[in-house]
Amino acid sequence: MSVSTSNFPQVRTVTQLVRNMLADEPIAPGFPFIPLTVSSDGAGNCVATFGSPPGFIADDVIILAGFNNNQNGTFTLTAGAGTQITWQNAAAVLGQATITSTSTIQGYGTGKKYTDTALMSFVNSAYRGIQRALRGTGSTEFRVGQAFVTIPGLTFTEPSTQVILNFTGLSISSDANPAPVFDVANPLGQLPATLLMPRKLWERPTGSSSNFVPMVDLTNSGGLQSRPQNYNLSSWEWIEDGISFIGALQDNDIKIEFDIGLPAVSDGAAQLLVLNSEDYHAFTVASMVEPSRGGKNTQSYDAAAEDAKEKLIQAATRGQQMHVSRSRSFSSRRGVSRRWY
Repeated sequence: MSVSTSNFPQVRTVTQLVRNMLADEPIAPGFPFIPLTVSSDGAGNCVATFGSPPGFIADDVIILAGFNNNQNGTFTLTAGAGTQITWQNAAAVLGQATITSTSTIQGYGTGKKYTDTALMSFVNSAYRGIQRALRGTGSTEFRVGQAFVTIPGLTFTEPSTQVILNFTGLSISSDANPAPVFDVANPLGQLPATLLMPRKLWERPTGSSSNFVPMVDLTNSGGLQSRPQNYNLSSWEWIEDGISFIGALQDNDIKIEFDIGLPAVSDGAAQLLVLNSEDYHAFTVASMVEPSRGGKNTQSYDAAAEDAKEKLIQAATRGQQMHVSRSRSFSSRRGVSRRWY
């Protein structure tokens, strides 16, 4: 029987733990946000829209100040997702409130410095980390997918240059001045959002009907070598959540076989789909954020995160060990031998 998502830890539980560890005054009014618009329909339904997600979720308590149209006051959100939040205010006047530099919306319990929005990238980094660790235990939550991406050719050879494919697109890293550029103005292509880590890569020239040729994984073999580019990519390295190539002088299509990960989280209402992982995520995020505060507790947080991760891995491993396998009988049919299931 599958586990109900209500049993999984909520992102807000983790970010609250982090704020407590970093003494971010989680009870007092948090970081002030200035919305783009605040409006009411005259029937008590109010909406605020922001330029970027503020991290507020349903049931957060917010404080509005510096607005007209009777919008000011303390309210409980009825909904919050992305760049928009809603609440009820029976006294609000129909229409849009005036926004000035003193117009702010603050939330109780959302942090004065470390808001959910500020911590979300760290939470997702920790989330990917535990998935990689659990993937090594043979966890059945992960399976294999594949994707096809075109890597554009470079305009000239330069040994220090590398082409990087990550979750936001394609880029070039080079010490040369001028550096090579792609042979197309605005290259498309990025890693699939569900990619946890790549397994194998193949390549062939773009537009060709040739077979895909396996590429060499140099991730654990000293990394990419420094050499002038030719017409093939040949090798790759997985580093910093991206795939690096030496580059080529022609466009090449690559096929990526990869471990599929759990979807990234975007707000405090999301669930982290690894049971009992609150401590791991909180300590890991705190260890990543702590250096900005002087780094006095970084090692302690990091050690606690490793301990929590080991416990999760041990629990997953025990689950795998409890799975009973038995062999099928031998068959006299040609090509059929012992199989395990």
